[in-house]
Amino acid sequence: MTNFKPVSIEKHKDLKVLPDIDWKFIANQHQLEVTVSELLQSASSFPLFLVKNPENGATSIMAMTSFVMNDNVLVKEDGDHQIAYIPKAARSLPFNLGLDPENDKSVIPFVDEDSNLIDTENGVSLFEEGSATSYFQKMNQQLEQLYHEQIASSKFIQALDALSLIQEVELELTLSNNSKSTLKGLYHLNEDAFNKLDNEQQMSLLSEGYYSGVYAMLSSLTQINRLIQGHAKQGEGVTGVNIKIVE
Repeated sequence: MTNFKPVSIEKHKDLKVLPDIDWKFIANQHQLEVTVSELLQSASSFPLFLVKNPENGATSIMAMTSFVMNDNVLVKEDGDHQIAYIPKAARSLPFNLGLDPENDKSVIPFVDEDSNLIDTENGVSLFEEGSATSYFQKMNQQLEQLYHEQIASSKFIQALDALSLIQEVELELTLSNNSKSTLKGLYHLNEDAFNKLDNEQQMSLLSEGYYSGVYAMLSSLTQINRLIQGHAKQGEGVTGVNIKIVE
């Protein structure tokens, strides 16, 4: 569970954070947010899908880390991992950006007060003498960059949707006892529709620099085998995965 609160000098003047990766938290996440600028790197470690937020309908790019909720077969709590790239949103923990409660037209940094990285004795301070420390200033810069990349990701997704390149899919898992299990609520790219784009449509994607992202998402599906292997190492028998298009 997370407990994100707006950062303020008054409330967090004594707060300290360990400048590390929150492996314990990541190890319990079955998916991690990825931005469009990270698709090439992420495709080397994860199968990438599009997921819609059930509350607001917003679509995000997610790296799948497990076929089971609240699990990650690629990362252990002690930091032992089988991935070549850690997405920026995960690296930004325990911070995130959110709407300012006092001004819904601006975003401000939030901190997860229940994070494993909160340490009032050994961590790095956010504020000193009423001003942000160099550490927190750097984190704010990273959060601002992440925010702009999230906006770019939304534009990428909108461009794909406008060309009818997004389709709903299901993952049909075959378990070691020959039973079936299905993961729903996932979206991916329609490769057939992509291959049938006319020249003008292709140039539109190319001019926006989206071609590499499309190919990265398509190629990332080979990483499903990595998840199968990860579940096998945990003694969970997933012997096959079939991607089914939802008509």
